Amino acid sequence: MNKNLNNKSLLVIFSGPSGVGKDTLLKEMKSLDPDLVVSISATTRRPRSGESHGVDYFFLTHKEFIKAINGDKFIEYVSYCGNLYGTPKKMIENFLDLGKIVILKIDVQGGLEIKKKMPESLSIFVAPPSSEILSRRLYNRDFENNKQTKKRLVRSEFEIKHSNMYNHKVINDDVKKCSKRILEIIYNHKESQ
Repeated sequence: MNKNLNNKSLLVIFSGPSGVGKDTLLKEMKSLDPDLVVSISATTRRPRSGESHGVDYFFLTHKEFIKAINGDKFIEYVSYCGNLYGTPKKMIENFLDLGKIVILKIDVQGGLEIKKKMPESLSIFVAPPSSEILSRRLYNRDFENNKQTKKRLVRSEFEIKHSNMYNHKVINDDVKKCSKRILEIIYNHKESQ
């Protein structure tokens, strides 16, 4: 993806460890600014309770995902905790062409890859108030799968170590305040373009 962003569009890389509250923050941000576009990623993982294809993720089989990789359909893709995740290229290009603010909820590895390809993008890392709170959130959410939770906690250490490579780091200690702070960062960045 070698397109330059037009003066109205903005690509926002939005990362943070699993369990930090990214989805909750994005819902709150969308309620404050309905014009924001939150990209939908593709994944090979199974849907969680309440998740829908084409709304939360594009749920693909491993074979479908590999076919999309071979067809150059992703801006980036990564393997995370045994599943594949990718950002559909065409959808992002279309929204940017329309001058939208597009938020990519993406892991650090993918975020850094996109930052190399599109250095004009804005990157925001969401951190937990503490590692203890993050651990508690993950165990409460994934109580049926402690092995998966342990993998996510190990991965979170890697992600937090790389948070200094992002333009901004915000701590999610209060959803409403954190959402407003993130929107303020986005609007200030857009004004300075």
